[in-house]
Order: sequence, then C-alpha cells, then structure tokens
Amino acid sequence: MTTTTPEDTASAAHDGASLRERKKQQTWQSIHQAAVALVTEHGVAGVTVEAICAAADVSPRTFFNYFPSKSAAALGLPATVLPDTCLAQFRSADGNVVDDVCDLLAYSFPLPNDRAAVKAMVHDRPELAPAMMQWMGELRSGLVALVAERAGEERARLAVALVFAAFGEIMHSGEDTRSRDDIAAALRSTVAAIRAV
Repeated sequence: MTTTTPEDTASAAHDGASLRERKKQQTWQSIHQAAVALVTEHGVAGVTVEAICAAADVSPRTFFNYFPSKSAAALGLPATVLPDTCLAQFRSADGNVVDDVCDLLAYSFPLPNDRAAVKAMVHDRPELAPAMMQWMGELRSGLVALVAERAGEERARLAVALVFAAFGEIMHSGEDTRSRDDIAAALRSTVAAIRAV
C-alpha cells in the first residue's frame, strides 16, 4: 500500500505527476481534513469512520487504503511502511548513519502542512496521544531494524533515538518546514544542536 501526504501534492504538481497521483493526494487531503474537523468538534469517541467517509465523500474501503484508523486520519499519520525507493537509497548509502537516518525520516514521512491545527487538536483532545505514541513506536522499531543492517543493533537504537529527539523538537517548535529538503535540513541542524548541548 502506498500512502501519500499533503506535501506530496505540491511535489507532484512540480514533478509532472500523473492525474492518478494527484487524485490520490486530493483524496488523502480530503479524508484528513474531514477527520480533523470532526474530531476537533466531537472528539474521537464521537466520530465514526463512516462519518469521516461521508464528509470526505469516500467509501470505507478507500478510507482504509489511506489510514488505519480515525485517529490516524485526524493526525495525518501515514502508514509506517517505508517506501521502497527510500529503503533502497538508505541501504546503498555509505555516509554518516545519523545523517542518513535524518534523510530517511524526512523523505519518507514529511510533516503535515497543517501541523499547527493538528497540534492544537492533540492538545484539546488528549485521547489522540495513544495513537500518536503507537505510530511512533511502530516507526521507531522499523527504523531500528533497518539501521541495524548498516550499523549494528546498539548504534541503530542510539542513532534512531537521536533523530527522533530532533524530530520531536521540530514538531513542538513550529519550525517552518515546507518541503522534504527543509525537514532534512532541520533534522540535521537540530541533531547538531542536541549534540552540542
């Protein structure tokens, strides 16, 4: 399953993506926006997947092609499966492992464009926190296993922990990260700042 994000919409337009790809971007965005609006107003327990589907004008089958749950849709959490191209690029890279993990995270999982609204929703709706933590845990486990292929288990855990700390700081700081390149640069600079402390 390929999961797309709102940021990919702009990239797709510039890269001459197919009409099919642009449609996927629009569908992802519609489901996410509907989930944000409904969960913000009614809370997670007060919203059904069917209600999100009705608001986004998609079927439940389509919903589950993009998101595993209503919480994931509201938070804009993509599947934790790393894209094949990113996996291949990481496996063939021979640079600094931490820098390569920064790139891997940035180019696999961009921050949602509406993260200020998502952050406010999480603040107002703490019942969303478990879904975020579960997603982060699954992503972390997958990254550690991948990085261990190049760096061994212990170095992999430490590298991923460092990059995740930087990722968390970027999420909370509200740093302007519009493109994947911006995210990669922000991760690297935040990692450097953490190391300097």
